[in-house]
Amino acid sequence: MGTRRGKAVIVAVQLPEVTSDELASSVAELERLVTTLGYTVVARVQQARSHLAAAAVVGEGKLQELAALTGGSGDTAVVVP
Repeated sequence: MGTRRGKAVIVAVQLPEVTSDELASSVAELERLVTTLGYTVVARVQQARSHLAAAAVVGEGKLQELAALTGGSGDTAVVVP
């Protein structure tokens, strides 16, 4: 395992063509990779969307949730699969 680098938030977006099982598997794999890189996963944020918007991958509510989790300090890595 690597040296602890800090905290990470895993962000996942479920599009219509992705099943809940596929999303869970993808998030679990990503969490293992992030942990291997030395980060501590402190939260997971998931959102179902019909499509990806040009301005943001997640909606405004999820962006606010991420801001609350990270405190806007930049101390927490946000990882999106």
